[in-house]
Amino acid sequence: MDFKIEKPVHQWSSDRELDNLEDDKLGRGEFAKRIAKELQGWNHNQGSLVMSLNGDWGSGKSSFKNFIIRCMEAESKNNGMTPIPIVSYNPWQWSGQDKLLQGFFDEVGKAFKTGKLRNFLKAWKLARAWEGLKAITIASREVATHLQRSLATISTLIAGGGSGLLALNFDSVWLSTIFATLSLILIGFATLCAIYAPVADLVAAVINWKFRSGEQSLENTRANLKRQLLKLERPVLVVIDDLDRLTIDEILLVVQLVKANADFPNVAYLLLFQRSRVAKALQEVFKENGYKYLQKVIQVELDIPSPPEDRLRKMLLDGLDIIHARAKFRWNAEAKQRWRNTFEDGIWPYFDTPRDVKRFLGVFGFYFESHITDEILEVSFTDLVGLEVLRMFDHEAYDGVRFAFQSKRRIYLQLLFGEKEFQEEFQLGVKELLERTTLSSVQKRALSALLYELFPQGSDNVSMDEQTWDRDNRICHPKHFPKYFQLTPIEGDISESTLRRLIEARNSISSSKDILLEVAQEDALLRLFERLLSVKDELTESTIRTLLHALFDISDMLPSIKNGVEFRADAERELARLSVQLLRGIEDPQTRSAILKEAIENTAAITGPAICVSMLVSSSKKEFDTQSRIIDLNTLEEVRDSVAKRLWICAQGDSFWNLHAVAFLIYRIKDWMPENELKGWLAKALAEPKHALVFIEHMVNESSSTNSRYGTRRVYKIPVRAWSDMVDIKMLYNSISQENLVGVNQKIVEKLGEILDSKDLNSKLQEIYVISRDEEGNLFEDPSDQF
Repeated sequence: MDFKIEKPVHQWSSDRELDNLEDDKLGRGEFAKRIAKELQGWNHNQGSLVMSLNGDWGSGKSSFKNFIIRCMEAESKNNGMTPIPIVSYNPWQWSGQDKLLQGFFDEVGKAFKTGKLRNFLKAWKLARAWEGLKAITIASREVATHLQRSLATISTLIAGGGSGLLALNFDSVWLSTIFATLSLILIGFATLCAIYAPVADLVAAVINWKFRSGEQSLENTRANLKRQLLKLERPVLVVIDDLDRLTIDEILLVVQLVKANADFPNVAYLLLFQRSRVAKALQEVFKENGYKYLQKVIQVELDIPSPPEDRLRKMLLDGLDIIHARAKFRWNAEAKQRWRNTFEDGIWPYFDTPRDVKRFLGVFGFYFESHITDEILEVSFTDLVGLEVLRMFDHEAYDGVRFAFQSKRRIYLQLLFGEKEFQEEFQLGVKELLERTTLSSVQKRALSALLYELFPQGSDNVSMDEQTWDRDNRICHPKHFPKYFQLTPIEGDISESTLRRLIEARNSISSSKDILLEVAQEDALLRLFERLLSVKDELTESTIRTLLHALFDISDMLPSIKNGVEFRADAERELARLSVQLLRGIEDPQTRSAILKEAIENTAAITGPAICVSMLVSSSKKEFDTQSRIIDLNTLEEVRDSVAKRLWICAQGDSFWNLHAVAFLIYRIKDWMPENELKGWLAKALAEPKHALVFIEHMVNESSSTNSRYGTRRVYKIPVRAWSDMVDIKMLYNSISQENLVGVNQKIVEKLGEILDSKDLNSKLQEIYVISRDEEGNLFEDPSDQF
C-alpha cells in the first residue's frame, strides 16, 4: 500500500501583504523595478504627479506597493542618491472616524517632522506651512459639514407640515404667531451652537496659526507651501492604499483631496485601488461617467499585472504540499490520478488571485488538522480539498451538500442498493445547485465537475462502487459522509488510524489481537471487518497470515452483539467470512492452503476455524469448476477433520456452552460426527438445566418481520423437526420446566409443554410459532407471524 508520507511541518498560511522582493512568487519584481525607476527619475517643480495602480481585490496591490518602495530604497542606496521621502497613508484605517483629512495631513506632516528631509531648517519651514494648510482645510471642512447638517434640520422643522413644531394649533392667532417667532429664534440659536461646538477647537487652531505665521489667507498659505516645496532636493511620494474599501462619501473626499492638492510641486501621489469600484462611487455622486472623472485627477494609470497562471498554480500546490505533509494518507497511482482530474476541472477554476490562494490555504490547514488521528488522515484528501473549495467560494453549494443532502441520509443508503426513486431525488438536488442563475458558465462547469466527482451518485451513468468508496474514505459513502462535517469521532466508526495500525502490525499476532479485541469492546468489530474487506486487495501476504491467526484466536471471546430487534449479522460468522475473503487474496494455491492449515493448527479457538472450514467445505461441494476452489479438497478434508476432533473434545466440557456460536457448532457436530454419538452427548449434557437453557436459547429460530400494525419485530419459532432429530423433547422439557424462567425462554418452555400435550411431535410441521417481540422489547402474540 502506497502512502504519501513526509516529515510533518506546521505552517499557517496568512493573507498578510508581502514586504520584500525575495518573497515574490508571481514574477512581478521586474514590473515593480520599472515603476520604481520612473518614480526615482521624476522631479517636476511645476505640479504634482498623480499615478494609479489598478487591480482587483486580492490581486496583490499592497504587496506590489511594498515591492516598489523597497526597489526605490535599494536604488537610492546603491546609487548614493538622497532617498525620496515616502509617505504611506491608508485612509481605510481612518474610515468611519470622520478623520480622513486629519490622517492625510498628519501622515504627510510626519515626513517633514521626523527628519526624512536632510535640511533641518527647510524641513521646519515646510512643516509649518503644511500645518497651516491642515488647520484651514480641516476647519473649513468641519464648518461646511455641520452647517449643512444644521440647515437640513431647520428645513425639516419648517417644512414639517402638520407634524412640525411650527404647525402646532392654538385657538388664538396671535399666540400662534408669537410661538412660531420664538421657535425660529430658538432654532437659529441651536443651529449656531451645533456649528460652533464641534469646530471651536479647529477654528481656534486656525486663529492661533494665523497669529504666529502672519498668513492672512488660504491663498497665501498655499503660495508659501509651494515655495517651500520648490526647495526640496527630491520629490515627496504619497502612497494612498485601499481607497476602494471606503464608503462612497469617503472615496469622494479622498479623490477631491488629491485633486485639490495636485498643483503642489515636487509631490507625487501613488493611488492603489480597484478602478471599477472607485469609478462607480464617483458616478453615483456626480451622475456622470466615473472613469472620466478619474482621468481628470490621474495622469498615469497602470494595471497590476495578472499573476502568471503557472506561478499562481505553483503557489497553491506548494501550499497544499506543506499542509498534507502533516499526515499519512493513501497516495497510490489511482489516488494521484483522481486528484489530478478533480484539481484541473473542479478545483483550480475557483482560484483567480493570490488572496484566493492565501485565504484558502490558511483555512484549509485548520480543517486538515482536524481530521488527523495519530498522524493519519481520516478522510479523502481530494474530497476534503473539494469540499473546502465549496465552503470558501460557493457557500450556497456547500450548505446544499451539508444540509439538504445530509438531511436525507436514507438516500445514501438506498442509492447503494440502486433504488431508482432515491437516485432521482439525489440527482435533482445536484441539478438545483447547478441551475442557479447567479452562476456564470465558467462557475457552472467547475461546480458540475466538482459535485459529480464528490458525489458520483448524482450522475445518470455511474457504477456504484461502495467498497472502493469505503476504502478511500470518500464523502459519497454514507458511513464517511458525517466525518467531513463533524470534527469529533463518530460512535461506532473505525478510524483510518485504527485500520492502519492493524495493517502495519503485519508481523505481530499479539498486537493484531489486542487491536481486534479493543475494537470488539467498542461494538465496532463488524465495521472493522467491512473496512478490511474494502482494502483486502492491497494487503500483503504477511499481513493476511498475521490477520488470519489473530482472527481465529479471538473468535471464541467475542462480545455479544445486542441491538434490539434490528437485524445484524453475528460477529463470529462475519469473522469467518472475512477470513475466507482474506484467503482469496493469496494468489498461490499452495501458499493459501498452507496459511489456512498453519492458522488452524496454531490456535486454541474453536468458533472461527469451525465456521471458516464449514464455509469452504460448503463452497467446494457446489458445481463449480475446479479452478474456482480456493482450497483443494484434500486440504479441506484434513483441516475439517482436525477442527471436528477439537470441537468434539471441547463439547465434552462446560466451556462449550459458554461459546456464542453454540447453535452453529451443534449443527456442525451433527454433520461431522456419527448420529448416535451426537444424541448420546446431548442427552447427557442437557440433563443439566443450565445446558438445556443454553440449548433452547440458542437453538430457537429467530427472524425479523414487518407489518403496518406492529412495525418491525422479532419472531421466535421452535424448529420441532430439527430438535426431534437430535434430542428427546420430553427429556429437554423436564430438565428446565422447574426452572424460574422469564421472557422468551419461559414462552418456549410453555410451548414445549403444549407440544407434548397435543402430540404435535408426530406432525409434519417443521417449526412452531412461540412469540413475537416489538421494538421496545414487549412480547405479544400475532397470528400473522405463525405462518
